[in-house]
Amino acid sequence: MGRGQVTVFFMIGLAVTLMLGISFYWLNLKTQSDIQNNSLVELSIKSQQLKSTVEQCMHDAGEKGLFLIAFQGGRIDYPETDPEYISYQKLSISYWNRKYNDISPTIENIEKKLSTFVLSKTIACLPDYEKEEITIDYEKADLYATIDDEDIKIEMSLPMTIGHEGSTSQIDSFSSRLDYNFGKDLAIAKYIMSDFSESNNKFYDLTMKCNELQTNHRTKVFVVNHIAEAMNHVQILSIYDYEPYFDNNKGVLRINVALRNITIIGYCNDF
Repeated sequence: MGRGQVTVFFMIGLAVTLMLGISFYWLNLKTQSDIQNNSLVELSIKSQQLKSTVEQCMHDAGEKGLFLIAFQGGRIDYPETDPEYISYQKLSISYWNRKYNDISPTIENIEKKLSTFVLSKTIACLPDYEKEEITIDYEKADLYATIDDEDIKIEMSLPMTIGHEGSTSQIDSFSSRLDYNFGKDLAIAKYIMSDFSESNNKFYDLTMKCNELQTNHRTKVFVVNHIAEAMNHVQILSIYDYEPYFDNNKGVLRINVALRNITIIGYCNDF
């Protein structure tokens, strides 16, 4: 074999070696890129699942708090020494009047109570994430529920860092929505209280006011006599909103208000 042939074979071998080296290099880069992409995809899925879990906890806590605060007349917790409520059906319902004075809680007060309740129950609902590379800054947790006529919006700030195979992502805010006419139903109860207070009369006929209450055509407003105190005649004013039941297959929203030493008669059945 001549020197020229040796040179040719050497060049061919060198070219093949270079091509194999380059191919291996690019294959290695692609493999690393695929691994990184898969890791990012898995991180994204993990983050989405976490966000969904947190927002489901918010929604469940929101519904529980809503039905409790509605049934109890706008408050959730009651100190044993608080004289402004009455025990009724194993729960406690706020009095909304003192003689002819309206002492019903404000919307802002109800929002604050509901927000505190939902935040506490949401945090308690979350599982232990210590072994899943998830860090939660509970000290910065904050939540606010906003009551509108046709829904309740819940916004929560809770910084979370999610890790997966060396990559991280950050989630800071969560939101949920309760599809109930709580604001509108509260407005009905507050209208009755305001109208009663202005009339300065112990006698109030609901039937004469039905057209003014602006119900949603699936609402019942009525009273139940409840004698529970020796010195007071107590009535429970109830507003039943059936729209969540008929439209969304959910529970009937019921607002209860305790009233002392007045007489309310009649009812509104807007079906």
